[in-house]
Amino acid sequence: MGMHVYDADFYRYIGEGSLRSARLVIAALRRRLPLAVDAVLEVGCGGGAWLAAWQALGCELCGV
Repeated sequence: MGMHVYDADFYRYIGEGSLRSARLVIAALRRRLPLAVDAVLEVGCGGGAWLAAWQALGCELCGV
């Protein structure tokens, strides 16, 4: 069984992938939602990559 090292490089790698995913999914949602999203609540936000993607679009945020 391999050992995993949860260091700064690991979290940077995970964060970059999460941010890429968030940008793609949010773009798809925005094309399909009939109303503009101006506030986001994320429960279980971890490092906040998804919140960062919403914030870049000008949304108010609450992460728990």
